[in-house]
Amino acid sequence: MPNSPAPLFFPEALQSPGLWTELGKTHGLTQKDFEWFRDLELATRTLRSQQNPPMLVERVLLRMADQEPFTLAGSFVLSPTPETNGVILYSPYGGIQKYYSRTALTEQLRQRLNDAGEDDDLLALMSLAERKTLAASDNIDVSYQAIEGDVFEEQTAGIAQNQRLNQQACSTN
Repeated sequence: MPNSPAPLFFPEALQSPGLWTELGKTHGLTQKDFEWFRDLELATRTLRSQQNPPMLVERVLLRMADQEPFTLAGSFVLSPTPETNGVILYSPYGGIQKYYSRTALTEQLRQRLNDAGEDDDLLALMSLAERKTLAASDNIDVSYQAIEGDVFEEQTAGIAQNQRLNQQACSTN
């Protein structure tokens, strides 16, 4: 049985142009995808959308019946990819993963989340309460919302907020 490739994370993707050909073959990415990733570092949605090709970055929202949606901490989606109009899911443990349609990504996420336990890597940076709620649900809806500002600042702030919630939960028990 072949091994899955090691996840590809943005520091390596952005700082290793000499490896783009090899990494592209391993992860299904093109030279233009790697060049496009540089726009992720732009500070606003407006700046990212003004590039050629444009980039939309979105947070992943999870909703269960009768509850407010919450963000899949640490994860985000980039679209449309330069040559295929696909989408890229970035998650802290899965790294950069390319999908050829939003529908395919959404269905794969929905299935994975509906099957996930509290210890699933995809949920690792969620608050303990959110993980418990998600693990107990078998009907999670997935949607997306544009990130207006700096993507990595928002990612860091969301993770830090969940860590604070976890500390509070542990100190009250």
